[in-house]
Amino acid sequence: MPRPFPPFASSSHTVRRSHRQAVHGVNLTPDYTREGGSIPITLTIEQALDGENVLLLPMGRSDDGAHSLREKLDRDNYFKGTKVYGTYLYELAKQVAS
Repeated sequence: MPRPFPPFASSSHTVRRSHRQAVHGVNLTPDYTREGGSIPITLTIEQALDGENVLLLPMGRSDDGAHSLREKLDRDNYFKGTKVYGTYLYELAKQVAS
C-alpha cells in the first residue's frame, strides 16, 4: 500500500542544501511547493528508492501552458534554469564528496 506523501525533507538535507545554494547562485529565492503537477510518478520513484528525497527542479512558470497546444518556455527561464541545474549538480557533488 502506498504511504502518504512524506513531509518535506529537512532543510539541512544534502538535496535541499544543494538546491538552495544553486537557486541563490542565480540570484533567485527558492519557492518550496509540494506539487507534482503532471508528474505523479515522483512519489512512486521516491518509494522505489526507499524514501530517498526526490527533487523536481522546474524551469517554467505558471503561465507556460504546460502540455497545451501553446506550451512555451521563456528564454530567461531557460537560461537561468540551465544555470540552476549546473550549479545544483556542482553543489551536490561537493556535499556528497565531503
